[in-house]
Amino acid sequence: MTNVPSIAAKGEADAIEAEEWVVENPEAWDYMVRVAKRLSGTGYISVRYLLNIVRNELHISVKKGLSPSFARMMVAQHPEFAECIRRHESQCDAYFRGLYGAD
Repeated sequence: MTNVPSIAAKGEADAIEAEEWVVENPEAWDYMVRVAKRLSGTGYISVRYLLNIVRNELHISVKKGLSPSFARMMVAQHPEFAECIRRHESQCDAYFRGLYGAD
């Protein structure tokens, strides 16, 4: 038997990594939220687009694989984004349900 982490464990690790990234990069997170607020009137906000903005404009490294976690964090902190940030099923869902309740 191999020592392969479960999907839930991988999702939890990604969620924790995203939370740590926000703590380490608060200005970049605030910038993402400001851009999301500006874009929210357009009907749809792509979290991957926000991550690309951070990479290209602020020159801060961020893994695109963390976008599901960032999406859930953003909606938890800013419920007004619930309708414009799509959150497809993700391996990080169980972790965030434990923190914030139902998605």
